[in-house]
Amino acid sequence: MENGLLLYPVAALHVEATGEPLWFRRAPNSHASVISDFGDVPDVLMRLPECWCVVPGAQLEGLHDDEDIVSADPRFNGALPRHNFAVIRHTDRRINVALLLINAAEAVLLPARMFGSRDLFEACVPGVEQAIGEEVGQGA
Repeated sequence: MENGLLLYPVAALHVEATGEPLWFRRAPNSHASVISDFGDVPDVLMRLPECWCVVPGAQLEGLHDDEDIVSADPRFNGALPRHNFAVIRHTDRRINVALLLINAAEAVLLPARMFGSRDLFEACVPGVEQAIGEEVGQGA
């Protein structure tokens, strides 16, 4: 690749709304996992269960508010033609996940929880199953 990055794994991270419209931050004690070895964010979006939808214009603290990242990273400065980031929200509007195309070198540092089936997405994102369980427990 021309920019020197091997961008093809997709990582997922449990995030939460900040209180500012369209801004999200890492959920407490969350960490990312690689959910796809090859493809891009739109490939993952096409395979999601219908209960997940994209939050248009969403931004992530520590990423979109860092001028160095936004100006230098090809995923955010327009150098790459494809969509490389998205925040998706469960239709219950309580669980949010950030998806990001990452460098293959960084992917080695993350656990792999491959998203291979439409009904197993929640199990791919560390912390999401627990958050869903807490929501169910609160409703009981």
